[in-house]
Amino acid sequence: MKTLNELNRYPTIMTIEQEVELIGDLMQMTVEYIASNRPGFARRIEDLAISHVDAGCLGLTQENQQVFVRFANRLDELDRDGVIDLEEWAQPIFRVSYDEIAQEHGAMDRFPESQSSLC
Repeated sequence: MKTLNELNRYPTIMTIEQEVELIGDLMQMTVEYIASNRPGFARRIEDLAISHVDAGCLGLTQENQQVFVRFANRLDELDRDGVIDLEEWAQPIFRVSYDEIAQEHGAMDRFPESQSSLC
């Protein structure tokens, strides 16, 4: 398990691959570790949510969207069990689906790679 300090290497705006990697690292953290590092854990969730809204959602696919849904479910469990107290907006951001984005913005494969943000 990596510590929160080891996760400071990620940029503010991440690629979808970096977001998936960070989620994997956060999912490996024990409840005890999270409980003893609440402010730092919440800060990483907020950073991840901001990145996901700004750019990460452009890399969302039907294949990788389940990573984000599982992560949102874990955050719900931690919140419900009183381990963390996240802002209400955090978990829903990770539940936005590929189909919702495609419906809002058209087929994802039509977006030019140079376009920076459509979400």
